[in-house]
Amino acid sequence: MKQNRYERLQKYLAHCGFGSRRECDKMIAQGLVMVNGHVITDMGIKIDPESDYVSCDGKKINKHNTKSVYIILNKPKGCLSTRNDPQKRDTIYDLLPKHYRNVSHVGRLDFNTEGLILFTNDGDLAHFLTKPRSSIQKVYEVKVKGRPTPEKIKKLSKGIPLGKNITLPIVITFMKDTQTNSWFRVELREGKNRQIRKMFEIIQNPVLKLKRISLGPLNLKNLSVGQWRLLNPKEIKSLKDLVIKEKSNIL
Repeated sequence: MKQNRYERLQKYLAHCGFGSRRECDKMIAQGLVMVNGHVITDMGIKIDPESDYVSCDGKKINKHNTKSVYIILNKPKGCLSTRNDPQKRDTIYDLLPKHYRNVSHVGRLDFNTEGLILFTNDGDLAHFLTKPRSSIQKVYEVKVKGRPTPEKIKKLSKGIPLGKNITLPIVITFMKDTQTNSWFRVELREGKNRQIRKMFEIIQNPVLKLKRISLGPLNLKNLSVGQWRLLNPKEIKSLKDLVIKEKSNIL
């Protein structure tokens, strides 16, 4: 048997749509995964997808029978980007039909951020899109308090210290303003935790509203807040083509 037929268990689970690799690690640690009738808690184990019998929470897994699913949701404000919440707050999965709740969300939007979030059971795609080195463009509409000066916006655009690192250059475009607030379009290719909020806090113009309107080739056109839809074949191809291009740039 050739070595390249073997695959790490958590990677195999992710490929079959049981969550991100981190979520699959948790399922293994909780003793929910069995291989050939034995409970597995060893994170380093590799399996042969062609011959090993794998089950998760009592359900047999067969990668070849798993249909790839791609969904976008227009996430509302006040909704958690998680599968379950101990405090029983609303989550993004409450907005999906039950038969799609086994797919995983790609990345996350914080509680008070709204907009586009992607779900898929395509483990390879999800893994690449969430890698730190991935540079898929994300576009946001941002409402901030006050009217930042051109000097402040230029400072953010060039990159500023945030934690132990300096943010990558971003594109900030003025949209409109009132006497008390301003709207900007922000394009960036990294996604540090609460990055946009933290950046505008540094220049003392806190974010009042934040909405992601696009992720790579995907956008929210004709999708109301709280609604979801399946990607069409053209969108799926565009997304996969972009990932292939990004991978070639990294190598």
